[in-house]
Amino acid sequence: PYARLDPTSAHFRSLRSTPARERDKAIAFTEQVWELAYALEKRVQLPPVDLPGFSGGEVQHENFPTDPKEAARALRMHWGLGSGPIPRMVRVMENHGIVVTLAPFAGAATPTVDAFSTSHLPRPVVVLTPDRAQDVYRHRFTAAHELGHLLLHAETAPGDLAQEKEADMFAAELLTPGKVIVPELPPRMDLHALDRIGTAWGVSVESLVYRCHEVGTISEATYRRTFVR
Repeated sequence: PYARLDPTSAHFRSLRSTPARERDKAIAFTEQVWELAYALEKRVQLPPVDLPGFSGGEVQHENFPTDPKEAARALRMHWGLGSGPIPRMVRVMENHGIVVTLAPFAGAATPTVDAFSTSHLPRPVVVLTPDRAQDVYRHRFTAAHELGHLLLHAETAPGDLAQEKEADMFAAELLTPGKVIVPELPPRMDLHALDRIGTAWGVSVESLVYRCHEVGTISEATYRRTFVR
């Protein structure tokens, strides 16, 4: 069967900044990825889709948290990930039936298309971009961000700032659970310490600086100065 995906059914960061031609190309690529996965499943047993609330191209939650942080904690428990670092974010997603791929876009098109995902196909599909894959921390966070969209936002609203913020909160809590990471954070701004913690957890220093600000170990002024540095 052919896949048909409406552009509004994908979690693009912003439809305004994505040229229609590149968006259509991205949608067509995603349709072909699912068609390829469908063909492969005739010969190869892929992992069943294990995404809470997902069934046949729809996500419906009844007994699953809708708060981003609570949802991240619940998914860790559902997938048996414990409370420590996740060694391979993309592999974990693939092992639970989510198709993850890199878009073949290059050059000027990549920043405007960015990563995106959809749960409106028989298998959820996450499309990452090569520029983010060059930085393992951005790659992991982006994958977790798109996973947050799949889990939390059945009704897509491309470019919606509230949904983007929720996906970021989900990704941060999934990769660095607050109850475990907060006691490890330095009592004052120490970039060298954050670098060591980030390496152990597979996250960027920037995300840990945000965590420090979030829990109140640094002031707003220190937070801004640190990002300037």
